Amino acid sequence: MKRPHPSVGAPRAGPVCLSVLGFLVIAFSPFSSEPLRSQTPPGPEVVAHVKAGLQARSEQRYADARRELEAAVKLAPRIAEIHLNLGLVYHEQAEPELAVGALGKALALKPEVKGARMLMGFNLLALGRYGPAAEHLEKAYQEDPTPQIGYWLGLSYLNSGRPREAIPRLEEALEEQPENADLLYYAARAYSAVSAQLRLTLLRTAPESARARQATGDDHALNGRTDRAIVEYEAALERTPQAVGIHRALGDLYREASRLEDAARHYELELRLAPGDLETNYRYGEVLLQLGRSEDALAHLRAAVDGDPTNTEALFGLGKALFDQSDLGAAENAFREVLANRPTLQQAMSSHYEIARILRRRDMPEAAAEHLNLFRKLRGQLIRADQK
Repeated sequence: MKRPHPSVGAPRAGPVCLSVLGFLVIAFSPFSSEPLRSQTPPGPEVVAHVKAGLQARSEQRYADARRELEAAVKLAPRIAEIHLNLGLVYHEQAEPELAVGALGKALALKPEVKGARMLMGFNLLALGRYGPAAEHLEKAYQEDPTPQIGYWLGLSYLNSGRPREAIPRLEEALEEQPENADLLYYAARAYSAVSAQLRLTLLRTAPESARARQATGDDHALNGRTDRAIVEYEAALERTPQAVGIHRALGDLYREASRLEDAARHYELELRLAPGDLETNYRYGEVLLQLGRSEDALAHLRAAVDGDPTNTEALFGLGKALFDQSDLGAAENAFREVLANRPTLQQAMSSHYEIARILRRRDMPEAAAEHLNLFRKLRGQLIRADQK
């Protein structure tokens, strides 16, 4: 976009907001073979103004383009394509109110005129008229289901109180731009709004249920009110002892508080309810390692890795447990798997250190030195990153 809108939403910035002009085909040409609806062909004066306006617009002389197209509209007020191009120029001049007026006339004359609904929706979004923007963008998306239009449609839904409908459109745009800050922010807003709506419905319809008490506990845990969270989780278990997920939540709280025996007890109880849960197996295995029970930890860490061979945290824990059990070959393989699965800087650094330890044990000093050097290099990177 040559001059972005002073927009209320993400259309004003970010790479996902590709220029409307980049894919809008100019709908009017005085030499087009497309018949005009219920009217005679434009006269030579109209054609001259339109040609001059389109030429000026192509050269980014928007004031000249506006003057020429406004003159053409006065002479031929019933040609939808002229209104469309005038609306496009108003858009490029960051005049969304004028753009909406011109585009509205184009659509009234010719509802199927190409590009008008997309541009109308964008400018209504810029004006904060989210409901009408969604109506136009829905039709534009049906005609041309691109991530750009879907993004604007998602914003219209989100800002008009329809976050559930916004999520699929924002997720689609995120597939194209997974690191776009605007998209990440609006998608997070949409999920948060849906979560809040569902939580309120739960608390209103079943306030004393186990899940309502669990939800309240989740809120306390998220906000650092550990003691109150524990009370709510325990109350939830009193109501429904077989409810999956609550023991794991308690285990997490106790683990964070370094109450490892309590954490282990609740992880074990959770696995009785959901023995195949990979995350609980991993967390239980980690706590058992911290308690010095590496032999017991092995089965749970193996279960976590078997279920997700790319889980670098579980792989690292498995390597530690195998090392403690003196299974050096298997431990080395686990740490090398960590390195092969896009680890964090901390995980890579620690894995090289552990491999160096194993290689020293196996009387391979030169190979150990290589990994120790890599460990030192990564540690330096980590220190520099922390200092920034």
